[in-house]
Amino acid sequence: MVIVARGEFDAITSPALREAVHGVLAEAPPVLVMDLTGTVFFSSVAIGVLMDAVLTAGERTCVRVVAARPIRRTLQMLDLDPQFDYFDTTQEALTAPA
Repeated sequence: MVIVARGEFDAITSPALREAVHGVLAEAPPVLVMDLTGTVFFSSVAIGVLMDAVLTAGERTCVRVVAARPIRRTLQMLDLDPQFDYFDTTQEALTAPA
């Protein structure tokens, strides 16, 4: 499954992203790809959505992130990058072995 997030994600818009993530995870897919390449602003609330996705997914679903360097760098600075598998493209994320 792929969720494509575009635009800005702040305290107002992040709940919609959280709802989409929970909807997908309810189906327990083996892989959830979060494509953030079209995201121009990713607030702390949105980062919380990513962390919640990993916690909710547990062992059932592998959460993979496709993101540009600024978002990756933010997650690295917060020491959250070990929580995610990063890919440069959605296709790579979908075809990588589990």
